[in-house]
Amino acid sequence: MGFGGAWIIALPAVHGLGLLQTCLTIVRIAAYKQCCKAVMLVSTDFCELPSEVVDYLEPWDKAIVQAAQDLKPGPELLACLRAVQEVLRSTCVALQHELAVPERPWQDLSTAWDSYQKKLLQGASSGCKLPRMLTAALLPGLSEQFSMLVRGASPSRQWLYSFQSTWRMALKLLEFLQVMSLDGFDWMSDLAYDLHRRAFRKAGQSEAATWAAVARAAPAFKLAGHFGAWSADEAASLGAALRHDLPANRVVDAAVRGRKASRRFRMVEVGVFQGNLTQHIWQRSARLPGAFELHLVDHWGAADQPMGAASQAVGTGSDMAGQSNDTSMRAVWRHFGRHGARRVEVPHWLGLSKACATLADAQRFDADVAFHRSTSVGPSRCFEDDSLDLVYIDADHKWWSVLQDLSAWWPKVRPGGLMMGHDFHFNTLMEREELDEGSINDVPIAVAAFFRAPSEVLLHSGFVWSVQKSKNVGSNTSEVSLQRQELCELLRRRLKPHFRFEICDLRP
Repeated sequence: MGFGGAWIIALPAVHGLGLLQTCLTIVRIAAYKQCCKAVMLVSTDFCELPSEVVDYLEPWDKAIVQAAQDLKPGPELLACLRAVQEVLRSTCVALQHELAVPERPWQDLSTAWDSYQKKLLQGASSGCKLPRMLTAALLPGLSEQFSMLVRGASPSRQWLYSFQSTWRMALKLLEFLQVMSLDGFDWMSDLAYDLHRRAFRKAGQSEAATWAAVARAAPAFKLAGHFGAWSADEAASLGAALRHDLPANRVVDAAVRGRKASRRFRMVEVGVFQGNLTQHIWQRSARLPGAFELHLVDHWGAADQPMGAASQAVGTGSDMAGQSNDTSMRAVWRHFGRHGARRVEVPHWLGLSKACATLADAQRFDADVAFHRSTSVGPSRCFEDDSLDLVYIDADHKWWSVLQDLSAWWPKVRPGGLMMGHDFHFNTLMEREELDEGSINDVPIAVAAFFRAPSEVLLHSGFVWSVQKSKNVGSNTSEVSLQRQELCELLRRRLKPHFRFEICDLRP
């Protein structure tokens, strides 16, 4: 399929909106038949979209029978999503066809394909600006990720390996785009409305209008790739292209290493398990004594119990199918000791005042690594607002737990600091089998509901997400109190009223 000429993607008007045709019309009469024949010949299983992604749209064909009204889904939305499916598939098939032309120089091939994929993906984005497609900005971002591969000028074999990894990330982003544009949009917006309605409500405004205002204020989602996730001066979105198989510790390490070296860097990991992420970061970033302060928060099977206490059932946080226990905690403790960390165990089992006093004393004596064997929310009470450089959330992935973690720890992040987390996808989670709907990963929904514009959620390799707090705005005590009150009411209304939720006991 020659890419050297001028290709035009026709965007027909549907209900007044410019939309891509599900079956793309490529206008170049001389090459049209040859192009279509080549696509049919080289299409393989690798470029075929997963059945669960394609089949996800089918039930909506019968459910949506009229044009969209305001934020309601309509046939236009389905046409857009199917167009995006075809665009992604065509991008992959086009590359496969070019690879079948051995006499063509590799650089010519990759450059031509880059030009072609830009037209496809950016055209799909401009043609599908519908209210419910709040994540449509992901498409030009994905195009830029593919372009990063081309600019890398790697040998062909390495380039193709990188493309396959980025392609797998693209499929997960497509799934995210579809879910967040259809039933996930309503789910996310309902949660966001319960959390933010008082801040958005205007005098004389109906509840429906308030819901719509909250829904339209969803955060922007952008792709940030691998490196350059954060620097001390600005959030950056440059670096190596997205990879599905990149360990999360590599992404977080890139953020940590962008810090200012002139002051102590303070980080909290919520949900530690075996400590793989923070052990990696410690070995690479804690070079100078006193330069790096790390807090590890996990129940390790027995919340608010000293190290050595037998594991038991806990109500907050995932126990990783029973594998997060005292043995795991002691292994992490020993590892940091072997690498020269000045460790302290914060005694949360003795009560809040004793735990916080012990932590304050440890900080005065330059303790490097503090172990908080507690719930994911409780230790936040020992930290001042706007005092942490980075908080990494990777505890329980159910929406009610994620929202409590975000609400408890976001005020603790300093202006210009980062909140990051893991598992930004809709894969199933085996460690929550005993709960109703326990296999569902709610992280994307909870993150999308908690943050509102102008916040931006950056999506990184390895399914890591991040949000940088504005440098000009610190935590507002009244706003924090209001949001926690709304979250408390939400949890008691949607779950069991007699349950005790930690977020209800927190005071800003």
